[in-house]
Amino acid sequence: MTVCSRNCIRKTRNGIVLLEPQDCNGCGKCASVCPFKAITIDTATHKADKCDMCYSRLQRGEQPVCVESCIAGAIKIANIYEDYPSEYQSSLTDYSMKTITNPSTRLKHEKWEKTRIWASDRGESDESINL
Repeated sequence: MTVCSRNCIRKTRNGIVLLEPQDCNGCGKCASVCPFKAITIDTATHKADKCDMCYSRLQRGEQPVCVESCIAGAIKIANIYEDYPSEYQSSLTDYSMKTITNPSTRLKHEKWEKTRIWASDRGESDESINL
């Protein structure tokens, strides 16, 4: 955020990073130093752009479009400070920039069985092959 000489980037108390495109001059410094490669320069407006987690929708009590449209329920927005079941990590433990960026993310780890694909051999036998 400090690389922006126009102060166009701010982080809200809940961790959402917002851009103020009206003040952006399109220099691209923010895009070049973003550790997540989340900021890009919009080719139409020549201003910095990134996902803002549908901040205006959140302000109205609605969920971001990605959360509403994810049919698998894999994306959720929740209070990072609430207690969560043990299958959630409290932070990104192996992420080297954690102390700089202070990510507001929890990951849910689920133990999945090994994926097995069964294919029929169309050759001489009718045996199935475990790939």
